[in-house]
Amino acid sequence: YVVNLHDRRLYRYDATAPTASAPKAVYAIPAAGCPSADDWRPYGLGMQDGVGYVGGVCSGQSTGKITDLRA
Repeated sequence: YVVNLHDRRLYRYDATAPTASAPKAVYAIPAAGCPSADDWRPYGLGMQDGVGYVGGVCSGQSTGKITDLRA
């Protein structure tokens, strides 16, 4: 799995293949309640007991308010 920071999507590749020319699946990562969808920065990935997790931050860029920063 990889997160594309440009389009904010999660991509699944076959890591057992010699090359990964195309993803096996692409998933939208919903914005996490940021003031603007453009403020959402998904990036962290984790797996626990077969469940995948995506972390991220609200940058607060659209408002410039420190209170709009969240992880």
